[in-house]
Amino acid sequence: MESSSDLRSIRNTLGICAHVERHCPDAMLINLTNPMSRVTLAINRATTVRNVGMCHEMPLGINRLARRIRVRRADVEATASGINHFTFFTQFRDRRTGEDLMPRLRELYSRRWFDYSPRTQAVARRIDRTLPGALVVEFNYLPLVAHLAREHGLIACSVDSHVGEYLPFALDVADWTPTPLDFHEPVMAFAEKAAAWAAITRVPLPLQAMGHSDEEVVPIIAAVWCDDPTRVMAVNVPNRGYLPDVADGAIVEVGATVDGEGIHPDVMPPLGDPLAGWVATQVALQDLVVDAALQRDPELAYRAVREDPCSPPDEASCRKLLDELRSLQAEHLPF
Repeated sequence: MESSSDLRSIRNTLGICAHVERHCPDAMLINLTNPMSRVTLAINRATTVRNVGMCHEMPLGINRLARRIRVRRADVEATASGINHFTFFTQFRDRRTGEDLMPRLRELYSRRWFDYSPRTQAVARRIDRTLPGALVVEFNYLPLVAHLAREHGLIACSVDSHVGEYLPFALDVADWTPTPLDFHEPVMAFAEKAAAWAAITRVPLPLQAMGHSDEEVVPIIAAVWCDDPTRVMAVNVPNRGYLPDVADGAIVEVGATVDGEGIHPDVMPPLGDPLAGWVATQVALQDLVVDAALQRDPELAYRAVREDPCSPPDEASCRKLLDELRSLQAEHLPF
């Protein structure tokens, strides 16, 4: 249930967009703010700012899966589609040999390790108690990802903590599931402190040696500025037939080519069932949350909480949850 963070991020991002419209209306805003789909939808509905949403989940997914099946990352050619944090590979190919690697990925998830026996779960729970251990668990303890591969043939770009944002049965596929916040909160706190220090220190830092981030922001800027057609793996844009079984205008994540004219998203095959149905549920929630923010209507926000498949099952708990979030974060919300 993300509605509160949606409302905070939408309000803040639209404030930035207002300055863009006033001072540099021809600029392109490259948005990295989560929740990506809903913030990007708000930008497109409420502003005239040219924009694209970027996320690193697909590149990270390629890196992770290439290692698992022992294929060089540089040899992998992949495509994926869906909505942010709920994107699935449609192609995973060895560009050097032409081999379709999707069967190998499905075979990977059929192995005994991904049964998550009581012994495996006990080991995961023990090592999850420290931050380094939580890092290992975050990217290797994947009962939900394995379930989707086994039951539906879907190879997720993301890990359980992201895919689980969208599925009501996420907690039912294993007897134990870690709390993602235990990992993400301390990591983000450290990253924020490190970034603040890097911004003010006089110590010469060779930051250029790190290269660009996996969000592919630098390749987009270079492609637009130099009019050099460049492939990027994942962009978040309003659907204009790119995914034929997803509602028009919904924010979808697909690959694209970028050049001096801007972003040219790929037209992808239909998602098919059951994925298209799961995505349709989230698209409806996108609409509700963005409407709540733009109309400054807390009742629409409550509806979004109530209709989210990952929210508590009863109305009273949903109301209490939203009221508590509003009381704690009132100064950051649009109502």
